Amino acid sequence: MKKRSGNLDLLKFLFSLMIVFFHGKNLATTESYIFPGGSIAVEFFFIVSGVLMARAACTYEMQENLGKDTFVFMKHKISGLLPNYYIAFVIAFAVVHRGVTSLTSLARSLASSLWEALLLINTGLRPSKSVCNGPVWYLSAMLLAMCIIWPIMRKFKDTFFYAIAPISAVFLMGITYQNWSSFGGASIWLGFTSKGTVRAFMGILLGCVGYKVSEYLKKQEFTTLSRILFAIVEISGYAAIFVVSFFKGRGDMDWLELLVLTVCITITFSNVSVWAGWFSHPIFNWLGVFSYSLYLGHGFWSNAMVDLFPTLNYWTRIPVYLVISFATALVIHYTSLGLRRFWKVKGPQIKELFVKTPACS
Repeated sequence: MKKRSGNLDLLKFLFSLMIVFFHGKNLATTESYIFPGGSIAVEFFFIVSGVLMARAACTYEMQENLGKDTFVFMKHKISGLLPNYYIAFVIAFAVVHRGVTSLTSLARSLASSLWEALLLINTGLRPSKSVCNGPVWYLSAMLLAMCIIWPIMRKFKDTFFYAIAPISAVFLMGITYQNWSSFGGASIWLGFTSKGTVRAFMGILLGCVGYKVSEYLKKQEFTTLSRILFAIVEISGYAAIFVVSFFKGRGDMDWLELLVLTVCITITFSNVSVWAGWFSHPIFNWLGVFSYSLYLGHGFWSNAMVDLFPTLNYWTRIPVYLVISFATALVIHYTSLGLRRFWKVKGPQIKELFVKTPACS
């Protein structure tokens, strides 16, 4: 089992928290709110996903053919999202439909949620107002992009890293810059895919490039001064993203923030800065794992807070929202851990109820 990076895990938690605050805008009625530009955190996760995917592509042995190789990778990726995803889906469905008493209406809503349950909402199979847990668009977009990028990366290898990925990323950035005012509006349909899926392609491709650069940096012998300078660039870059996101909404600076994130994440993965390894305590690893459940467990609450607490204002709703979101995330996190342990022990026996084990000859 690969050792986790405490620095990266801490960053995952902080950027997940940024997204929680960003969706807290739904708690405001007339008041201003904090982190109006917080959705840039999604780009952080796209880039990180690209680095991790590229690392897997350069580490895992090739399956017998490209089709099966892609299938095995995607199966592994999707299984890593479960069962957290479905636990959050059940909770989100209950919260969103808390006032519905008609069984017929509930059945129709559940049927309309099929595409969300199958992680396919970013294909365009997204009926209006039927998505229970809005933030999961990120997962759907990520998987769709990976399903296309992975076989190209495995087939063309160095050509992909040195030509296809960087050139494609730059072209996408130029196209989107000329056509969008910002990265916002992930569900907007562009005629062939959603805006969120294009963002996924950009981020993941940049992450693939970042992986190759980080591997190069790892092989260099840097002086203490160089490592200090890397740390200054990395920390100041992340800090700038948080400060800008705290005060400023989305705009044409999104593309610059995307590049800053790419540089910072590349340095983080390369471990060349002096602060690499500072956050090695297991608590940071836990926060990194917990961040996924936090991401899944807050969006539906942000949409329900005004209705649940109509007499409060934004500033008094925020602490309640945070407590409820963290509590929900803890339920998702530990329930999923329990289910994984249960399946590890009982899974083979359950499978035997449906599929016969081949007899030994």
